[in-house]
Parts: sequence; C-alpha cells; structure tokens
Amino acid sequence: MFVFIVHLSTKNQPNLPTVLIQRTVAADVCVDFDPVPTAPTGESAEPERTEPAGAKVRLATSPKLEIVGKKKPSIANIRLKPETLLAATSDEQLAIPIGKPHAQKWFRVRPELEYQLPVIGLTLKDEEDGFFVVDEKMADELRAAEQAAPFMLYVVQTKLSKGIRVWPIRQANPDDGKWNDWSRTADIAAHIGMEEWVRLIPDRSTGQYSVRRQITAEKSPDPVWPNLTIDEIVEKAFFAKGKLIDNFDHPVLKQLT
Repeated sequence: MFVFIVHLSTKNQPNLPTVLIQRTVAADVCVDFDPVPTAPTGESAEPERTEPAGAKVRLATSPKLEIVGKKKPSIANIRLKPETLLAATSDEQLAIPIGKPHAQKWFRVRPELEYQLPVIGLTLKDEEDGFFVVDEKMADELRAAEQAAPFMLYVVQTKLSKGIRVWPIRQANPDDGKWNDWSRTADIAAHIGMEEWVRLIPDRSTGQYSVRRQITAEKSPDPVWPNLTIDEIVEKAFFAKGKLIDNFDHPVLKQLT
C-alpha cells in the first residue's frame, strides 16, 4: 500500500486537520494546501496570487516503497497440536466389568495395596456376570451356609486398552487354609502381573492356570492407570449395577434357596 501524508496549511484556517490518505501514492510525500479564501461580498472571487492556486507538492524525505499485501493462509494456523487435544479431552469409564482377563489378552494388575480389596463374595455359576459382593454383617451366616466365600478384588488393565476390570479371586479357606488349585494359581498370576505383562493360560489337564510372559528384549511400557479411587471403582463395578447383597430378601439369595 502506498501512503500520502497530506498536510493542510493552517495559516488561514487553523482548524483544518492533518489528513492521512491511504491510496496508491509514494510514502512521505507532503502536500501543502493553501485553501482559497472566500471573497467578501461584492468583490472578485479570485484574489491576486503570486503563486498558482492549489497544492504545492514536496518530498519530506526520500521516497519509500512499502507494499502491504494480505497474508497467505497456512495450515499451521489450523493444525491442532496433540498436546492441545489431550489437554482438552478426558475419557471416563462409565461401567467397569467384573471377571478374569481373557486368555488371549496381555494384562497388568495394579500393585498398590489400596487397590487389593478383601471381600466376602458370592458366585452364581450359571451366569456370565454372576459375581456379587456381600455386606459384612451377613458374611458369617452366608459362609456357614457355604453360599459365600472370601475373595480378593484386583484391578486389571489389558494391553491396548485404557479401561479396567475387577478380577475377583477366591482365597484360601479361612478355616483350614486350603486353596482350590484354580484359585491359587490365578492369585499367583495376579501377583506376577503386578510386575510385568502376562497372559492367563488355563491348563485343564492339570486343573490350574499358567502364565505366559514376554521374552523380547523390548518390553511393553507400563500401563497408565485411570484416576479412580478404589471406592469409585467398586461403585461402578458393583453398587451401580445392583451387585451388592445387603439383606436376606435379596433376589439372588432367593435363587439359592
């Protein structure tokens, strides 16, 4: 863009402003206007002049050429940076499944003690999602009726998934300390999974589980655990789904009688 700087002479009309005219002319060109005075009534409209009427043009400084164009659009103006996207979003797992990890999936177990919750549980064997936790005040009576048993709840995350699940593993009989082999080897596998990625492999010929480990030099990175407390996990896995038995009129107990 070329710029005229226009100065209006104020010797006859002091209130005339300096005007900046943005048009196609050279920068720093000063144009002095001597406004033509208005002739008094009855006099000639053209007073005598020693100089031609109109503007006198002079260069205030050496001419400068400045071309200001519209900035060309760039994809840099619209590209969303990954860190911006991550900061602007947050995933929340609304429901948490219950059950052991699938044999085809690598998994880890959250190792902190506060994420290992001992409970009294009850399992409906004919149902896929048939595990329930029992209110402590009912534990002794249900255990005496062999309808419930002690379990440890572990928090599990499988590879390539940000979601978690709760894995209930039956513990040793508190009366005699005996384990079921399936439960004992599952519990061992859970503790190995606190340190490394493993797979849980059932061995029906021996009636127990084995684990498959990674043997490559390049180990998989540790899981990124969701920002959930154990209370929030239990709420989403059990309480929100009606999987707490807290009275003897519960429909599950009626199924067992």
